[in-house]
Amino acid sequence: TYTEVDENDRQWLLGHLNKAKDTHGLDVIVIDYVPPSRRKEAEAVAKVIAAHGFIPWVSTPSLDYIGIGLFESLPRKVMMLYDTSDGSSLYFSLVHTLLATPLEYLGFVPHYHDIATEGLPDNDLQGAFAAVAYAGFSPVKHPGFQGWIEHQVQDGVRLITLAHPGFYLNRETINAMGLKHVADFDMATAKVTHKTSAIGFEKNLPSRFENFSYLIANKSAENKVYLSYRDGQGRTVDPIITGPWGGMIISPTGFRKDIDDIVYWHVDPFQFLIDALGVTQAPMPDVTSENGRRLFLAHIDGDALPSWAEVPGRKLGAQSSSEMTC
Repeated sequence: TYTEVDENDRQWLLGHLNKAKDTHGLDVIVIDYVPPSRRKEAEAVAKVIAAHGFIPWVSTPSLDYIGIGLFESLPRKVMMLYDTSDGSSLYFSLVHTLLATPLEYLGFVPHYHDIATEGLPDNDLQGAFAAVAYAGFSPVKHPGFQGWIEHQVQDGVRLITLAHPGFYLNRETINAMGLKHVADFDMATAKVTHKTSAIGFEKNLPSRFENFSYLIANKSAENKVYLSYRDGQGRTVDPIITGPWGGMIISPTGFRKDIDDIVYWHVDPFQFLIDALGVTQAPMPDVTSENGRRLFLAHIDGDALPSWAEVPGRKLGAQSSSEMTC
């Protein structure tokens, strides 16, 4: 439980702590407790402690949560949720094949979690993870997922969803995100009424979609709408949107596959994630290399070197590879 400290007790503590600091020249660390859902309040408490000349650390009573001190750490891990209950694997999951690369490019670290075999992650992710990400074409089957994801949104953990949100947004959650449900929408009369420069990244939008996997619309000035549709009855759907809570891409507007299973993005995933994650210009060094620089490693298999390269010019794979990499 969290309770206010009695003022008499507070003054008694301050007297002894100041004596330790001023008389004995000791560095004093003061640990205080604020619920994870009230992180802004925790920041204010840390500033008050620092103003007294002490070193603050504001966390939870069990100290199992990354709290706030003189400097707030910027979490880089993203909880990447996937579900193998349908017989799929991490290798072919959308969260891996579509979101991992742009996230890593932006300096984030994917942390994969299979809901089917591992259950739901711990409740308190704030401070340890930059966001929770889910990508799939249907709701998550785990019965506790709805409550778990609502808890993350209420705690201020950013949420990134691709194709389908994975759960049904209840009234409290959707209001907190500045969104609203759209009861019905006529795709036959739908037309694009707004799109940003991020739309048409690798492929332009088709003239018409069959349907949307989820119907939502924006109602907050804090959100950024990438794409809007309006039907013949004046109803609006905003299938690609970001805000202080994260971002959503509702299928099939975000990407599409061609007949060779090659994915093409309709929206710029890098810009979308920058907005959804609130990315700043802070440096993102790679802690696995000696000087913090990120390295690109590539492997060329030798089996196809004596075969014809699948590029114009009719050259062997060895010659084509040599010319393209040297």
